[in-house]
Amino acid sequence: MTFLSRRASAAALLVVAGCATTSQQSGTATGAQPAPARIDPRTPPMTVATPVASRRDPAADARWADSVLKTLTVRQKAAQMVWVWTLGDFAPVDGGAYQAIERQVRELELGGVIVSVGGPTDIAIKINALQRASRLPLMVGADLETGAAFRARGGWFLPNAIELGGATNFPYQMGLGATRDTTLAYEMGRVTAVEGRAMGIHMAFAPVLDVNNNPKNPVISGRSFGEDPALVARMGRALVRGIQENGMLATGKHFPGHGDTEQNSHLELSKVNVSRARLDSVELRPFQAAIDAGLRGMMTFHGDLPALDTTHTAATLSKAVMTDLLRNTMKFDGLLVTDALDMNGVLGGMTMSEATLRAVEAGNDILLMPTDAKVSIQSIVDAVASGRIKESTIDAAVRKQLMAKHEFGLHANRFVDVEAVRMRVGTQANLGPANLAAEKAITLVRDSAGLVPFKLARDAKVVSITVSGRVDISAGRTFDAELRGAFPRLQSLTLTPGSGGGGHRGRGGRKHRRLSREPRPDDPAGERRECAQHRARCRRGDRVELHRRGDEHGQHAPHEGAAGTAQWAARGEHEGRAHELQQPVPAARPAAHRSACDRVEPVDTVAARCGPCPPGARADQRPVAHHPARHRALRRGPPALTAHHHLTSRYHVSCAALRSPLLPLPSRCPPRSSWRSAPSPTSRARGTSPS
Repeated sequence: MTFLSRRASAAALLVVAGCATTSQQSGTATGAQPAPARIDPRTPPMTVATPVASRRDPAADARWADSVLKTLTVRQKAAQMVWVWTLGDFAPVDGGAYQAIERQVRELELGGVIVSVGGPTDIAIKINALQRASRLPLMVGADLETGAAFRARGGWFLPNAIELGGATNFPYQMGLGATRDTTLAYEMGRVTAVEGRAMGIHMAFAPVLDVNNNPKNPVISGRSFGEDPALVARMGRALVRGIQENGMLATGKHFPGHGDTEQNSHLELSKVNVSRARLDSVELRPFQAAIDAGLRGMMTFHGDLPALDTTHTAATLSKAVMTDLLRNTMKFDGLLVTDALDMNGVLGGMTMSEATLRAVEAGNDILLMPTDAKVSIQSIVDAVASGRIKESTIDAAVRKQLMAKHEFGLHANRFVDVEAVRMRVGTQANLGPANLAAEKAITLVRDSAGLVPFKLARDAKVVSITVSGRVDISAGRTFDAELRGAFPRLQSLTLTPGSGGGGHRGRGGRKHRRLSREPRPDDPAGERRECAQHRARCRRGDRVELHRRGDEHGQHAPHEGAAGTAQWAARGEHEGRAHELQQPVPAARPAAHRSACDRVEPVDTVAARCGPCPPGARADQRPVAHHPARHRALRRGPPALTAHHHLTSRYHVSCAALRSPLLPLPSRCPPRSSWRSAPSPTSRARGTSPS
């Protein structure tokens, strides 16, 4: 998400890149359908596999599946239902992680794997190796929500920030939804299938068919096509066709709908507390549309839906939801895949063995990522022996998976040509529709001052502010590069939502402790280490960062006594919400208040103790902030950076403001005359102070 700001009226312009679903597009009337996109050229037809939809022969698939099924023991059948997780990274043959996954595949005779992040060729090589270790061909799935690059982007080489290349990356589904273009949705599915199959992936865990109708949802958000169930159904149906008509199985998720909840199903049982009528008209509508379009796979939701099952059971484990509703009422006859079984939303307080059995009883065909594959397999074997689960239930689930393996031709050739990956993945032909989707996804949300298109002189001073995660190195780079072509004096800044917790994890993954106000004579070595860490962060810092505070710190309480008068008036104005991205700037606190607070150290004290910072940058009171200023860029222009300490119940702003004529003051910010700034040792040496 990228914001632009200029001297005149930055608050009047908001451009959202690739993540808006408002019905009003730039240059498009509200509700109008955009003209179908012309995509040219197309990637040549697949050679590594024949498209699934064009060669289906259910009778032949069934014959092969039945012939194999007869040779399997109950244990081997149970193992076919279990899929485990593996990275797609480079893995030497004697590496511990690789040997562990290969041992599971070989000894347990698993049915498949779900592959995670890695480079395209690394993924292909690892899948080939695991296929070689397996007695029966493996089915391979992956979360490919933004195309194959969702898992095969390739990454970056640090500290030089060199992009290593990878598969084609489309906008998040919300960006695709903003285009309202089903042709682009189909093209996204086609490119995903071509690239995924080239790497050895057979099943895309996409599209997300959840309706994004709750802004407090911590999981779905931009992963959804939008808040309109009709739009989600239309775009989802096109994406399903694009995937399945080009050689891969599509998987709708998360049935029966993960949109209207405020809980994270990775951490707890989510709840969608709406009526059955509402579910029919909103949540279930996109899933039914995809089923009618021939959807071959479905992934479950670890959530409680009282309107469908009054036992407060996760939908994944509910026969009423997965069999009675999905299979019998909605007529879905494809592969039913559990969401990851290692998530707290499904496990709760039960054992892995019990969760496995209840998932099978509910009607699931594939058990994804159990915490212990061996335990899950043994529990199924024991349940069949005890009569709790019929062997015919296991046979039906395994038969569907074996038929899919024969459909993909894995009985004849389970390997992919690694040399052909470069001819299929990330090619210019594939990048065409992805770039077009990104362009059409840009949505003009507000332009009350009529700033678009820009009418600025080429030498105008423009600031681009990108809001992104700390690890998203690529965020804003392409946008800023384009903008800098028109405005060479562009300054680029980044706001980063931080992670909660008792301390902030630094760039090396180490957890730095906060500075205390007073020196620690009993630990001089530790203090020297912190000073060294601080100076290193000052040297390499290039971000303005917004850090979220851990809940365990509680609300910042004013101190009594002499500092009691330093209580912030209207402190609630600086409260942040977890889903908001803002950078409020409070009045500076008096020195007495800073001295009384045992959580912070005054800026000038840190600067004096830790040594001078680069020009334009000031020390933060916590070593946890990677020094929050792109000082190398700032010292070329008039903006000067001053650190103000701001502790709220939700956010800690490590660098509060850019005091510059380029950036207007926030509407709730106190006047400049009330701001307090002690000049740094560096600025004293230059005979200047922050403006």
